[in-house]
Amino acid sequence: MTGFEMGMTHTGCFSEYVQVPERWIVPLPSGLSLRDAMVIGTAGFTAALSIDALESKGMTKSEQPEILVTGASGGVGSVALRLLSQSGYKNIFALSRKKQEERLFLSLGAKEVVYPEDVIAEKSKPLGQQRFHYV
Repeated sequence: MTGFEMGMTHTGCFSEYVQVPERWIVPLPSGLSLRDAMVIGTAGFTAALSIDALESKGMTKSEQPEILVTGASGGVGSVALRLLSQSGYKNIFALSRKKQEERLFLSLGAKEVVYPEDVIAEKSKPLGQQRFHYV
């Protein structure tokens, strides 16, 4: 299970057994061990869910869309960069304020690093051309 404020407003997160509503349970994907699921963690799970949501809205590798990953230096963003890259996406852009991390983003699969000043409203025209297909 993940979320639902377990350990915050609901006690028992460190219990060997806990009883929760069935709708809170996330099935373990086939081919994934419990250990692997824990290694991937919440950041990996969130990144994978985000990519799955974009693909369910039409994002495909065959079109090679331009994808902007925000918060690239964080857990979810950095895992998303790697997952997208290893899945076959090529036009991945990392958005971050941390210029010193540029080499890391490129090594995780980003084609280019974008900084907030490159995309803030003052620099872009409201009716200008859209740059990214998915964010």
